[in-house]
Amino acid sequence: DPVRATLAIAERCAFTLHDLRYEFPRPRLPNGESALSFLTRLVHAGKVVFYPDASDEVEARLAHELDIVDQLGLAGYLLVFKEIVDWSQSQGILVSMRGSAPASAMLHCMGLCPIDPLEHGLLFERFLNPGRKSMPDIDTDFSVGGRDRVVAYVTQKYGGDAVARIGTFGKL
Repeated sequence: DPVRATLAIAERCAFTLHDLRYEFPRPRLPNGESALSFLTRLVHAGKVVFYPDASDEVEARLAHELDIVDQLGLAGYLLVFKEIVDWSQSQGILVSMRGSAPASAMLHCMGLCPIDPLEHGLLFERFLNPGRKSMPDIDTDFSVGGRDRVVAYVTQKYGGDAVARIGTFGKL
């Protein structure tokens, strides 16, 4: 009977809103590389520049950060962020990062943040903590004159359904 068939189908449906996950746009990757292997390669190339005589502390910190990124599946997210910052800088658009992201030695090695988090004793878990359910927030500011060009670039590259503008206006 149709009512029993409908109930049988309904009982097999086990969807909840917790099953929804945002899927980040995919970064451009060299042939044969995963997002994690490419990110790791970029970090190690930057380590030679920013930490030429890398201590055991630097090595351990970078391994720890890359391990957390791997656990959380965020390598592609960070690579997309790098693509956007690199494009902006290539266009002469000023970019600055603030908030908790400068606590990452990995982002420092990628040339995305000029602050050395180890030199300043910054805690990586302030930026990316496996115990936190929310996604990491990379507060990025673009110069007023270039912001619309960045939004147009990101919209064209990744699609309008992957782009949102967020702004705050403070008042005293």
